[in-house]
Amino acid sequence: MPVFEILPLEAIGPARLGASRAAAREAMSVNGFPLERSYGRVDYFCEASIQLEYGSGDEVQFIGVSGNLNRPGFSRHSQGSLRNAFQTLPVTADC
Repeated sequence: MPVFEILPLEAIGPARLGASRAAAREAMSVNGFPLERSYGRVDYFCEASIQLEYGSGDEVQFIGVSGNLNRPGFSRHSQGSLRNAFQTLPVTADC
């Protein structure tokens, strides 16, 4: 199961803010998260638990992660929401 490091204002795992859509999709795919759905400016990976939103220049402007902590294959090392956005937290996901 991969562990994604959260780097505020930079990246979550292979998803990097400012990356092109093509580069972001490739990075996610190489790390075992192929594109599952795309709708407008948003790409969805890992049963929509990972969302990448793109700006007008087709660069990653938002990285979202969500999920049910009780769902098999998805866990966070930090229970509950991110309490400190400036803290680096590992996140694991298995789809």
